[in-house]
Amino acid sequence: MDYSLEQLTRQEKVALVREEMLKLNASHYLLSSLDDIAWLMNLRGTDVEYNPVFYSHVIITPDEEHLYINPHKLTSVITFREMWKTYRPELVLHSIRTR
Repeated sequence: MDYSLEQLTRQEKVALVREEMLKLNASHYLLSSLDDIAWLMNLRGTDVEYNPVFYSHVIITPDEEHLYINPHKLTSVITFREMWKTYRPELVLHSIRTR
């Protein structure tokens, strides 16, 4: 299947990662490269001068995605709640569950 990667949604990109995880029999995928996280999650930040990235980590499992980010970096909790659907304030300092 030919994908135009720049036009994929977050969900579609994560699905591609999960396909590769399945091929490799991987249970978890840890992502710490800031530019890759920004691209995969379709989010941008201002933590690094002249780069649209933010300090974070991502863990992807077959069933969930976890975005680990400082909650004070979020500009709109309402938008984030809509985007992630399972926003839980008690987890936000450590993880925002995306499924």
